[in-house]
Amino acid sequence: MRPEVLVLLGLVLAFVVSWLFIPAWGISGRNYNLRLMPWGFVVTFFGVTYVVPPPTVFLVPFFALDSALIPIIWRRSAYALYLSALLAVLSLTMLIDTVLFQQRYLQVRSFIIVPTPNGYAYIELPHNSFIGLPTYLLIMATAIALLNMLTRARWLRLREWSLAVAVKEHGVLTVIEQALNRLGIPYTKTPDGITVGDLLIRPMGDEILLLSKARGEVTLNESLKVNAEAVAYVIYEAIKEALKGNAEVVEYVEE
Repeated sequence: MRPEVLVLLGLVLAFVVSWLFIPAWGISGRNYNLRLMPWGFVVTFFGVTYVVPPPTVFLVPFFALDSALIPIIWRRSAYALYLSALLAVLSLTMLIDTVLFQQRYLQVRSFIIVPTPNGYAYIELPHNSFIGLPTYLLIMATAIALLNMLTRARWLRLREWSLAVAVKEHGVLTVIEQALNRLGIPYTKTPDGITVGDLLIRPMGDEILLLSKARGEVTLNESLKVNAEAVAYVIYEAIKEALKGNAEVVEYVEE
């Protein structure tokens, strides 16, 4: 799972959870309070509370959650990131449209419209509008979704990755894991090393890599001296093994 996608998921979950307790937008004044919550506008006037549920408000968390979940469910195409960005923009648009609903129908020429059981009343009161934390979280989530679309969910790792430098800095086994993660090749860590399908990759000290592969009842072993070329060969064999087993490669590649 790419960390860029998890960042988007975390921001969206923070937005949805915080919105249950903190209004995304509102108006406060003397004896008057309006709060935009996931279930609509909560209007409190002289201690009496009403809820005005515009239809657009229910689409805001729906589109936001879909934007975060689609790149997790559909991971084999860059189109998942395009759809995620589109849904994030739609979520933010629905939130703005809901606020405009209030400006159009619940506030006219500095008069505040207060819903009542028998209709509505125009009240002229000093008031101030405010933007809550959930709105800022949604804006950040939308920005991350757009960034994921533009970079194919690689913006945390835009620094050029050198195989030779990585071997010297991190060690051979860590480098192989990094390469498999970048390519979206599924693998399993074992006490001895890393397995990809029937291929076992394990270091023998700091200078030897051992590849073990089962073919029927025979196990083939191959020893390689640790260097950049040997690591590249091991990664190549891991890719072949993963593709042979029809493993799902997660890379957000273009169709």
